[in-house]
Amino acid sequence: MTRSDVSPEDRLCLLLAPKDVQPCSRDLALKLLEGPLRWELILDQVVHEGILPIFFVNLRRFGFPGVPVDVQRWLEARFKLNAVRNEFLAMELARVLKLFGEAGIPVIPLKGVALSECFYGDTSLRVCSDLDILVPRSLVARSFQVLLRNRYDACLPEETLIRIPLGNAIEYVFTRSDGLIGCRLELHWGMFCVSSNDESAAAEVWRESKPAIFFGITARRMSPEWEFLYLAAHAARHRCESLKWLADMHDAVSLRPFDWERLSDAARRHGWAPALELSLGTCGALMGTVLPPQFVRSAPCRGCSNRGPLLLQVVVDLFIFRQLKGGRNKLSFFFRRAFLPNFSDYSLVHLPHSLRSLYYLLRPFRLACRCGFQLLRFAKTRQRFRQRRARNQPDSASASLITESHKLSN
Repeated sequence: MTRSDVSPEDRLCLLLAPKDVQPCSRDLALKLLEGPLRWELILDQVVHEGILPIFFVNLRRFGFPGVPVDVQRWLEARFKLNAVRNEFLAMELARVLKLFGEAGIPVIPLKGVALSECFYGDTSLRVCSDLDILVPRSLVARSFQVLLRNRYDACLPEETLIRIPLGNAIEYVFTRSDGLIGCRLELHWGMFCVSSNDESAAAEVWRESKPAIFFGITARRMSPEWEFLYLAAHAARHRCESLKWLADMHDAVSLRPFDWERLSDAARRHGWAPALELSLGTCGALMGTVLPPQFVRSAPCRGCSNRGPLLLQVVVDLFIFRQLKGGRNKLSFFFRRAFLPNFSDYSLVHLPHSLRSLYYLLRPFRLACRCGFQLLRFAKTRQRFRQRRARNQPDSASASLITESHKLSN
C-alpha cells in the first residue's frame, strides 16, 4: 500500500500534514489542487486527524491555489482559534513548571505546545488538547499535592489519591477551569506500560535528560533519541490512530538529526523495538518518510482503525502484551490489568479503607462489563457501516485517512 492508493482528498491530507513538505510532495499537492476536490471531506479529515494548523500554513505558503474562498476563511478562523488556545496552554505549562521547580520536583514536558515550540518555533502549528508532563516515580505523591493545592482538581479526594498504590498505572489526569477556559493535565511517571522494562526505560530517560528552557522556565528535556522513541511508542500504543502523531515523527526525522544506532539499541534493550518498527513502518508507508534500511522493511499498522469502538482498551492491552519480553513480564502485566485496581476503579465506587480489598473483585467485574458493552457498540457500528456501503452512501465518519489506508492494505 502506498500513498497513491488513497483518494485525492486523503492524498492531499497526507502530503500537507507535515511541516517539512519535500519538493516532490509539493508538486503532487499542487497537481491535486488543480483538480476537483470534495472540500467538505478534506475539512472533516484535517479536524479529525489534528493537522489543521500545518495544513492551513502549507496551503497559505502555496498561495491557496484552487482553494475556495469560503474554505480559506474557515481554515483561517479555526487556525486562529487554535493559536489562542495554544497560547493559553503555553502560559499554563510555564505556570506548572514554575510550581514544580519551586517544589524541587524535576519535570519533563511531553508532546503538546512544548513539542511544537521545539520543532517549529511556533506553538500555533500543532493541535493540543491538554498538557503532559513526566515526573520521577518516587515523587508522584508530592506532585499530586502540588497540583491539588494549585487549582487542579481530581476525581478522588486528596487523602485517597495519595494512598492509592501506583502498580497499575503510569499516568493520572487532573483538570482546572478558569471561567470559560479549561485545562486538562496528564501527570505521567511511566513511559509506555506498567512493566519492569518501562521502569528501566524511565530511569534511563532521566539519566540522559538535560536542563532546558520552556517558555522562560527551566525544566528537563529528553535526549533527541528518547524524545523520538517516546513519540513512536505513544503512536504505537494508540495503534497509529492519528495522522498528527505520524506527522510529528516525520518532522522529527526530517528536522532533527539523531543517532539511529543509539535509538535502535535503546528500543531493543527496553523491549520497544516492535512498537518502534510499527510506528516507523506506518510513517514510511503513508508519509514517505526517509528511514534507515532496517526500518524500511517494516509493515505499516494493519487491521486497526482510529474510530471509537475498534480501539477498545483490551485491544490496546493485547498489543502491549505482545511487546513485552519474557514470561515473567507478560504474566505480571496480565495480573495487573485483570485484578489490580487502578484510579478508575477507585473513582467508580468510594469504599472505606476497611473494605478496600473489595476493589480486587470489582476490577475484573468492571472490565467484563466494559468489554461487553464496547463489543456490542462495535457490532452495531459495523452493521450501520455495512448498510451504508450497501446503499453506496459516503460515510465521512468511517472513511478516515488511516482507516481507508488500512482497508486498502488488507
